Amino acid sequence: MMRPSLVAAVVLAVLLTASACGTEPTVGGRMLVSLETPASDDGALAVVVTGPGIAEVMPTSSSYSVYWRLASATEARVLVFGNISPGPLFALLVEDRSAVFVGQVTEVARRDDALRDDPVDYTISIVPLADPE
Repeated sequence: MMRPSLVAAVVLAVLLTASACGTEPTVGGRMLVSLETPASDDGALAVVVTGPGIAEVMPTSSSYSVYWRLASATEARVLVFGNISPGPLFALLVEDRSAVFVGQVTEVARRDDALRDDPVDYTISIVPLADPE
């Protein structure tokens, strides 16, 4: 007959092994947020990014002024100013780069400060950014 402490140790080992199976560790890091725009004279954007574990927003270029705030742990609101063109806007520091992040342009102003009617043709893409070695 097995001793109770040995049985408990075997059960604990089996449970720990089973709980580790099928789970991959989360890898935090940076996500690159890029813009596709139909216009050539954008001067300001309001962008909302949603996804789990957003910690920080960082500019990727000195060409833009980037201001941000976390509305919650899953939502960042970002303002970008400058001579905006298609391509990278800013980066996110996140807890899990394998998670799904979604960005939406909510408002756009031209360089002459006139608001655009509808930013529906503006597209945000968010992909993992390779961290420096």
